[in-house]
Amino acid sequence: MKYLVSAAPWPARDTLIAGKSRMDVPAVKRFHGLDLLRGLAMTVIFWHWVHFFFEGTQYGGQPKQIFPLYQVLFPFYEKGFKAVDLFFTISGFVFFFMYRDTIRGGKITASQFFVLRFSRLYPLHLLSLMLVIALQHGYESIHLSSFVYRFNDLKHFILSLLLLQSWGVESGESFNGPSWSVSVEAFLYCVFFVFALRVRAGFIGTWLIALCFFVGVDALYHPFARWLGSFFFGGAAFLAYEYIAGHARRDAVERGLAWMAPLLWMVTFLLMGFSFGAFGDWSSQVHPPWIQKAASFLSKVWPNMVLFPVTILSMALSENRLKAYFSKGSYLGDISYSIYLLHFPLQIIFVLVFSGLWFGQEVFTSAYMLLLFILLLIVVAGFSFRYFERPAQELIRRTSRNLFGHGRAI
Repeated sequence: MKYLVSAAPWPARDTLIAGKSRMDVPAVKRFHGLDLLRGLAMTVIFWHWVHFFFEGTQYGGQPKQIFPLYQVLFPFYEKGFKAVDLFFTISGFVFFFMYRDTIRGGKITASQFFVLRFSRLYPLHLLSLMLVIALQHGYESIHLSSFVYRFNDLKHFILSLLLLQSWGVESGESFNGPSWSVSVEAFLYCVFFVFALRVRAGFIGTWLIALCFFVGVDALYHPFARWLGSFFFGGAAFLAYEYIAGHARRDAVERGLAWMAPLLWMVTFLLMGFSFGAFGDWSSQVHPPWIQKAASFLSKVWPNMVLFPVTILSMALSENRLKAYFSKGSYLGDISYSIYLLHFPLQIIFVLVFSGLWFGQEVFTSAYMLLLFILLLIVVAGFSFRYFERPAQELIRRTSRNLFGHGRAI
């Protein structure tokens, strides 16, 4: 899941845009604004707040309106799963920035690319898998059932170990359920490497490829279609960035997008509010047909094809001007992978602790509980990033250099 690219500083490129010198385009080593964006996109945890109202693997059916601060946070409770789409769109932008030219130019091999991505994804995936197995054992000893995800058998354990738990051979979500997106990302890396090595496509071509993935592959396997499409829409956004960054009218385009992106988000939230009746009884009773059609469009294609790419493009173009502000929040991006993979294990701990203290599920309707969970999750993710993720990543890459002579590229 996630925006899941390397949390270490991004490598500098000799030139940002092919055929242009540093005099033409200011060099960008890291997009702090996109780090901040992927940190803020961890609102996927609101989508999973529903887990607190499960009895074993069955949802109790409580209306989401009882969730903490629903009238403010309703877009994330209702459509928070779209945050994962945003992660993949950001990943597409960043992978095109970091790897497209180096792969195409033969500066990084398939084995080097594999080590880079494996060292980033796998250690925390394995740790979170083992944590969930232990916690599920504790939950099952009390409730005689798994918590939320029920396919926790040997088959799905092996699939999770091999990052195959969401390749279409699974019976359903298992163990650390959110890690299904990590499995999809492993497949996506293979597709991207071949694309970068073999395909020469500009902005329009890449956007059309994204559209084909998003629409055409959907009939075969929805997860691959959704996130391959999102990834390549992000790649198309980078190609648009390449062109605009070296254009004489860059400043005008940057200012225009700086106004457009917030406006698009405002319209999106307003339409969602009317659709879900989040603004009170009057809004739930006023449902013109065009509102319903607009809401359906928003939930399916609008974010992936328009809203997310435009937002990412706007923030990337603003990087040099707003870097001082973006960098203050980029730490959230660093720890976002830990937040994503550790929030479900933490949910099991909360359920075990508060049920053990004889609290009912109504405790999870409190805004104070929401705040406690988020703060504790950020603290845990920070420790994970500093004391586990980075050391494990460096160890794997150092071992790879020593054993296989990959050199400074790793």
